[in-house]
Amino acid sequence: MDLYHNDMSVCSQKVRLVLREKHLAPTLHHLDLRAGDSHTLEYLKLNPKGVVPTLVDRGAQITESAVICEYLDEDYPETPLRPQDPIARSAMRRWTMIPDNGLHHAAGTVSVAIAFRHQDSSRQIATFPGKALERAVPYCHRASARRSSQNK
Repeated sequence: MDLYHNDMSVCSQKVRLVLREKHLAPTLHHLDLRAGDSHTLEYLKLNPKGVVPTLVDRGAQITESAVICEYLDEDYPETPLRPQDPIARSAMRRWTMIPDNGLHHAAGTVSVAIAFRHQDSSRQIATFPGKALERAVPYCHRASARRSSQNK
């Protein structure tokens, strides 16, 4: 089992938490997002979106943190994380949506703004090998940068 991740990624943190709770120890591959590691041809074969995390287990690539967490709970049932009761499980699903619907977006915007501040400080789009930074920066950050440059 291999996990491609970044320490600053909230999505990666969620998956690492599930792995730890389930006592699973994958081989960790830390991607330097500032260096464009998630946009290399090799990584894009694993995850065409060029984002982290990506779990590779038994030769299959699994992307999207919520999907990875669900996969881990189903495929490694020895330490179940979901309640047996359907009503409690529905409450758990609502609770797990909180990061997906708000926290990930907010933390991702702040994380990307900090991580790429040097490349984006001139309001010019820097490029990774073969990819534009604009693809890596969340829409709201790009829109904010455009509004700021239009007001000058």
